[in-house]
Amino acid sequence: TSRQCFPRRLPGLGNITSFDLELDLNRVDLRELANDFSRMTALEELALKIYGGYDYKGEPVDRTELPNIKRLRIKVLQAGTNEFHYSHRTGVMQAFFSSLVFSGVVSLHIILTGYVIKPFPEADYPELLVIDDMACIFQHAKQYHLVERLQIEATGSGRIRPESKDTFEIGCIS
Repeated sequence: TSRQCFPRRLPGLGNITSFDLELDLNRVDLRELANDFSRMTALEELALKIYGGYDYKGEPVDRTELPNIKRLRIKVLQAGTNEFHYSHRTGVMQAFFSSLVFSGVVSLHIILTGYVIKPFPEADYPELLVIDDMACIFQHAKQYHLVERLQIEATGSGRIRPESKDTFEIGCIS
């Protein structure tokens, strides 16, 4: 397990078979990260926890194929919740996921968490807006083409905003 730190100098990096990585997309160089993943040739199980990405100004990243990963778990924190920076964040997520091809993944588990919001004041119900996050994760046909088991979880806080005291019993995922 690594949090904001990739063990680049670990002599046995190529021998690691299972890796949990927490990424603040504000603080990573996507090119270096793709290169690091490509060095992990024995990696079969990868768990990514992703957040941030509001200030990243990186270059386009070449595609990196990760054919040995069989089980992939992607958790996106704050999915669809920050309207002001949202388009920039999804741009960073789009660059990140477009650079990675998980051609051997057979089990894919996606978890999206965020705050439930009303898309406009007159809305009848709040929503967890995750469609753009999903579009970033699923970008091209060969990215996850061997998946046999797909599990998607989308959960939102029952509050309109973190600071709000208003709660909702029901909502919509879109």
